[in-house]
Order: sequence, then C-alpha cells, then structure tokens
Amino acid sequence: MESKIISIFSNKGGVGKTFFAVNFATALALSGSKVLLLDLDIQAGQDMACMLNLSTQQSLAEALTEIRDSDTSNLDIIKKFVISHSSGMDFLPAITSAQQISALTPEDVKKFLKIAAQSYDYIITDLGYSFSEIMLTALDHSNIILLVATPDILAVCQLKWCIKILLGMHFPLAMIKLVLNRSESQGCVAWQEVCDALGIDIICRLPSDGKGVGVSLEHGVPYVLDNPRGPL
Repeated sequence: MESKIISIFSNKGGVGKTFFAVNFATALALSGSKVLLLDLDIQAGQDMACMLNLSTQQSLAEALTEIRDSDTSNLDIIKKFVISHSSGMDFLPAITSAQQISALTPEDVKKFLKIAAQSYDYIITDLGYSFSEIMLTALDHSNIILLVATPDILAVCQLKWCIKILLGMHFPLAMIKLVLNRSESQGCVAWQEVCDALGIDIICRLPSDGKGVGVSLEHGVPYVLDNPRGPL
C-alpha cells in the first residue's frame, strides 16, 4: 500500500483550515478508506483534538523517539501511538507540549511519512499557517496541496503571496488546489473573481453554516457526523 499524502495549508488564520482538515479526513474514513490525520500545526495547540473530542496523551514527537531507539517494527510503533476515532480514522498530534517542539526534525518527519504510507490509503496533514522546515518537508512528500481561503480581499492577497512562494520553491501549479470556505458570504469577493485572481483551480466551494459549525464544535463531533444532511 502506498498512501496519497494530502497537505492542507493556509498562510492566514481563521479561514477554517483545521475544521476542513478534520471533516475531510472524517469523510474519507467514512467512505471506507484507511486514513491518518496528522496534526502538524504546532501553533494551534490542541484545536484539532478538541474538534474530535479526543484526549491526546501521546504524540508524533514521542513516536519518533521510540522509532529511533527501538528494534520493534516501525509499523507496530505507529499503531501504538495513533488514536482511533469513531469514524474509523487514526489521529496523531505532532506534540502534546511545547517542550516537544525541539524533538521534531525534518528528517524524522520524512521517515515517519514513509513508514506510515505503508499502512494508510490517505495521510491528511494540517500544516498550520507559517512556513517552516517541518512544513516544507511534508509538502515535499505530498501528492497535492489544498490551500484553504475565504473570499475576502485580504485572504486573496495573502494567498497570492503564498502561491508565489510555493512556485518559487518549484512546487508545480497543477499540484496546488484551492478550497474556498464560506464561498457565498454576502459582501465578499465572488468565487470566480478569486479563481481568476489566483490562477489556480478551485476544487471545492463550501457554503456558510455558522450555526451547524458552532454546534459541531460544541459537541466535539466532526460536522459530517454531527450534521450529515447539512449544507457542508
């Protein structure tokens, strides 16, 4: 088995990136795929775990330490550290405390992705919203990059800058797709204008559902489970 690695990124906070990553991974798992959701957004703390109502006692940083020090099968170690969600997917946060940040290295993340790719159909990574060596390592091993944005002028300007940086690092434009969240919000830029301005394909347009999203977050249940007939 060889995973498809899908990295989800935004260089602007508050656009719904983590919410999308959680629900995208959940939907893939509900379809019968073997999915690993990997939280590499170390600035966001436990946001993703809260959305899933999961208590995270172990982390990628700890798994990497054991992989380095153990003669046990690396696949067995990964299974030991991931947390199973009711949707059927596995979840693993990068860290559970700030002290573990220094334990993450690009080389270790590269090794982990290669090992995990043997066990899953999809690895979904939430990369946060800042460029770092860890983030670039994940992108280097991704099959596709999903940029999440909202249709407002500031988000469009920042996204254009993000795409310029990615292209400067030789990521092909065909690899980069846009997820437009709250795409029909009143008073915002029309989605077609966003598409024309950025020059990339909009692979998904998500409507607004503030009430449904709020209830989902309050329950700690992914929207696709908590409100399967909702507009999202």
